[in-house]
Amino acid sequence: GKRIIPIDTVDFLLQYHIVLVTKYRCPVLTRAVKELVYQVIQDIFDEKDLVILEMNGEADHIHNFV
Repeated sequence: GKRIIPIDTVDFLLQYHIVLVTKYRCPVLTRAVKELVYQVIQDIFDEKDLVILEMNGEADHIHNFV
């Protein structure tokens, strides 16, 4: 999963913590909706050949560590 890109004598690993929040922080990410949203996010990352290291959240937001 980790991509380390060598540049001359420097190596680096760039990771992001992305937080997606529902409008007005409404708690709409319940079981079925949350599973669907997680799957859509995973599909988008798969299409772009990106790796989600961790994904979790609450009813009003989702954390992605990529």
